[in-house]
Amino acid sequence: MQNIYAQSYERDSQFPIYEDMVNQFIRTGYYDESLLGNPITDYLIGVFGNPNIQLKVLTDKVFATIFKDHLLRFVDMVLNRVKFDFARKQAEMKGVAEAIDWSPDARWGSRDDSHSTNGQQALLDQLGENYDRFGLHSEYYRKEFDKGEKTNEEIWASINRDYQVALSEHFRDVERREIAQSGEMTLKKIEDHSEKAREFNSENGVSDGDFQQIWNLTGGLFMPHEMRRLLKLVRLQDEHPELVKVANRMGHVLDSDGTDTLEVALGNVQDLVHSSRSDIEGITVGRDVSSMLPVDKALMADDSLDDLFVYKYITGSLQNFRYKSESTKPMRSLISQKARPHGPMVACIDTSGSMKGRPTDIARSLLMKLVCLAETQRRDLYVIAFSVATRPFDTKRERPKLLDFFKNDMSGDTDATKMLEQLFDLIDCNEHYMAADVVLLSDFYIPMVRQELVDKLVEHRRRGTSFYGVQIGENPSNVWHPYFEIIYKVGYMPPMKH
Repeated sequence: MQNIYAQSYERDSQFPIYEDMVNQFIRTGYYDESLLGNPITDYLIGVFGNPNIQLKVLTDKVFATIFKDHLLRFVDMVLNRVKFDFARKQAEMKGVAEAIDWSPDARWGSRDDSHSTNGQQALLDQLGENYDRFGLHSEYYRKEFDKGEKTNEEIWASINRDYQVALSEHFRDVERREIAQSGEMTLKKIEDHSEKAREFNSENGVSDGDFQQIWNLTGGLFMPHEMRRLLKLVRLQDEHPELVKVANRMGHVLDSDGTDTLEVALGNVQDLVHSSRSDIEGITVGRDVSSMLPVDKALMADDSLDDLFVYKYITGSLQNFRYKSESTKPMRSLISQKARPHGPMVACIDTSGSMKGRPTDIARSLLMKLVCLAETQRRDLYVIAFSVATRPFDTKRERPKLLDFFKNDMSGDTDATKMLEQLFDLIDCNEHYMAADVVLLSDFYIPMVRQELVDKLVEHRRRGTSFYGVQIGENPSNVWHPYFEIIYKVGYMPPMKH
């Protein structure tokens, strides 16, 4: 029984399901109503069904960024609340599972002990108090025990089954209460932070893409001072275009056929065929903001005409171009058809004392770009920060460690031994990382490691792992070039010493 509950209510197994729901809605505006049936999906689908939210998610990238972040934080909070309650129930779950095998003394109490308690009755009283409202019916089982028509083992087997159902409903009730308490507050926070973000971006000249990089590292808190600090890091990408080149190289498509995961609407499949000289066939009406006529784009851009635009969107009366290269059939559902996806990324970042100052800022700037790339392309990004020791973390599953990385100072000597050992363990023990893109960010004043590790690096390259380097500053003695696909050079002027 414990295995069943561990699988059903373990946060790490549930969260990706809800994350996929949110990601699909943000990418396409669609959601699957057939998923209704538990409090979290009911809440999410209720949110997705709000036409104003649909419109903002599809037309406002800043809103979509904040919406996704806060909504997934809320889901994570609800799941962790259930996980906490699940942990508290372990002793009770064990007691119910073992009651079927109790000895007579444990079940009824010892006849030699006038002060003994009826263990069976005590447990049933406890279950009745906690779970009768969820359908356990403890009074019915008391009568069954009194009748004596069934064995105790048969009755407890039946209680065990009903207990599992009631416990499941209890966990759903925990979710419902958490959602009732904080669900509306989450939506208000999304609106409030989106409005503040628009003001911040306007005042500081921040693009939508740059804002996403900044917001990924705020921890869900709107802190203008910290955001301006992160903005300075993002703008290093303009000063050092090599950083963008590296990110683009890391973002290459690994599929040999040149395709990636595709969203396909079953029944309303838009089958793209070769376009004629003019692909426009005519004009229709609908809710496709990507193919609106200029007249409706003007409505969307004019704040004074917001109400009219929202009305036309909600009623499906936006004027859209109709294309020959689309053949439409009645919609039933949206699915993801698997193609070869992008592989995961690994960033090995030198945090030794020689990287202190500007090199650290450059390395952090590239990491911000890679975090954003991982979010956009739905890829895993694993970081191994190293000097002599290492500090590894998964940027998606261990976000607090990512935030800490942007606060800690660089110090210590440089030794790539432990970093490479950990990298190869990650690849060898996790098939998912065999075709990873690996980037090493360093000034490359790194002593060469023992031959065994060099041979492993060469072997992993041969098997499909890509290794890129980013050399920050000048280093004519860099001996690592033969072992990388390419080492990009990011120049900077070190401060003058007086």
